[in-house]
Amino acid sequence: MFRQAFAVAAYLAAMACNTYLTAWVLNLDEVLPALRPFVSGIDRTPARIDLRLPPATSAAVNLALLCVLALQHNVMSRMRVKAAMRPVVPFAWERSVFVAAASAALGLALLLWQPLPHIVWRVPPPADTAVAALSGLGFLLFMSSMFTTDPWDLFGLRQAFSGLEEHRYPRHSLVLGGLCRFVRHPMYLGLLTFLLAAPTMAGRDGGHEGRLGGGMRRRRAGGARV
Repeated sequence: MFRQAFAVAAYLAAMACNTYLTAWVLNLDEVLPALRPFVSGIDRTPARIDLRLPPATSAAVNLALLCVLALQHNVMSRMRVKAAMRPVVPFAWERSVFVAAASAALGLALLLWQPLPHIVWRVPPPADTAVAALSGLGFLLFMSSMFTTDPWDLFGLRQAFSGLEEHRYPRHSLVLGGLCRFVRHPMYLGLLTFLLAAPTMAGRDGGHEGRLGGGMRRRRAGGARV
């Protein structure tokens, strides 16, 4: 029973982190002020820990947070690491532990992401609309890729509730259809496109708008937010 409860908790944590990530990047608390007690947009620091570091140190912290997330995904997915963990983490627990660790790494990044004062790029209109549309397509690709696989298997619920050993667990053959024929990992392509295809990639506009988060802001010509 504890195994199943842990798997459900890991799944809910993953859904919560991904939902928060979407709301955070899109500044949904500006569109729906009722969300502000629960969600902080990437353009503000409330609900996150602002360490008030120098720009170079803030950039180093953000890079370290991304490295933690990347290392967790890449190291824990390797067969040798799984084999080394097997005496402690049985197969029925394996995927749920991975999902819980990934959620913790993403949650840590959302909590500790530091403001940056620089504008990395700004796409002028009308090209900014196309870039924003590309970001939307990236989000759709990310979500659709997540559910083209077996989501219960992907998040470890099937393994936890079946309780089967690895040699008895039914495996599905890998079918490379759609974008998988051209892209190794459509889910990550969609996520990176969603995060990086921003008309304006910036932290703060010279401090004129207070302490803002280090991330993406979508603006119309003249500076109005969209």
